[in-house]
Amino acid sequence: PEIDGISVPLARRVAGSGMVEQGEDKKYGRRTEPMYVSEDGTYVAAFPADEFRISFTIDYNHPYLQTQFISFSLTSDIFEKEIAGARTFCLEREAEALRSQGLGKGATFQNTVVIGDKGIVEGELRFEDEFVRHKILDIIGDLFLLGCPLRAHIVASRSGHSLNIKLVRKIKKALS
Repeated sequence: PEIDGISVPLARRVAGSGMVEQGEDKKYGRRTEPMYVSEDGTYVAAFPADEFRISFTIDYNHPYLQTQFISFSLTSDIFEKEIAGARTFCLEREAEALRSQGLGKGATFQNTVVIGDKGIVEGELRFEDEFVRHKILDIIGDLFLLGCPLRAHIVASRSGHSLNIKLVRKIKKALS
């Protein structure tokens, strides 16, 4: 969302809209065997689990984008408090390239963490490990394309939207 570059306002509106009993059991996508996709040293995998858990590692070759790892069992409370506030991020040179192409017009230093040669260009991180938390937010959004909640342990290292979508397609095909 453009609102501060985070999902907190959206999560609060959805939670505040209330719940309506549907009269039938919720249908979950469940993994019965591991699935894995990889590309160029990155990977994302789905393992059988009784819950929805995501474990993510980032590891960029950049002095201010250190290796980070985090793992969460996802609940609506954990999502709102620990993940939804994580902003997208990019390197300063990437931001400049996007602007020169007329892209990223809604990006500001409030909704995007920009990392320069000397650290964060403006402002402060909301979480010490905000970068990896945002990658979890990304994968949650990509997995939403399945059309049903997932019961699996997602384990990823340096994956992005393109690779995440390949896993979504693979899972969707297996669920059909």
